[in-house]
Amino acid sequence: MQPELLRERDVEWERALTEQLDTQTVGRPLLAFNEIVSTNDVAKQMAENRGPDGLAIIARNQTGGRGRRGRDWVSFPGRAVCLSIVVRPPWKADNTSILGVLGGVAAADALASAGVPGLSIKWPNDVLASGRKIAGVLVEPRLGEGMLTFAVIGVGINVAQTESDWPDSLRTIATSCAMEGRSVAPDEVALLLLSRLDEWYLRLRDGGHAMMMEAWARWTGSDRLPVLD
Repeated sequence: MQPELLRERDVEWERALTEQLDTQTVGRPLLAFNEIVSTNDVAKQMAENRGPDGLAIIARNQTGGRGRRGRDWVSFPGRAVCLSIVVRPPWKADNTSILGVLGGVAAADALASAGVPGLSIKWPNDVLASGRKIAGVLVEPRLGEGMLTFAVIGVGINVAQTESDWPDSLRTIATSCAMEGRSVAPDEVALLLLSRLDEWYLRLRDGGHAMMMEAWARWTGSDRLPVLD
């Protein structure tokens, strides 16, 4: 691990989260950091150095978080979930779009378990609460010889922000658990997310594609796969 990452690593936080995990694969292991550029970037670095299937990276703050097509993800230290996982299913390259479904459904399910009302998934990767964005998913696959070498699934969830926290450009389109009436800690939401990611990932590996798409259709109203770009 690079020296700058070692300095930001929070072993006590890792231990506290790991002790509460109820997962089989996702979050085994879990690495926690106070501040990094991007959980997706660190997850990719780890994956390229043989990081295992299910490895999770979580951070209290990202200085360079991003969404699809390089869009910035506005960070609020300690008030959001910034999480990425590495997956290594033995799939052909043309099966990778289902990972976008996995991330979106797991995030929506986690928020529903936290009691957030009015949830839906907007094509292709935004989770909405009462029509405003509460979470986003970014999938970055690595392909080789027609196969998926690995993929990183990144999820950002707004948890404790208030309306005054948002810049003017986001004030009417962004929301959080707190703004939707749910006072919940980011760690609680992170644990719910890890649990749902694990459940759905294991189902997919066991051939549960149809079940995954049924859940996607319930949240989106569409059976179209998201486009990874």
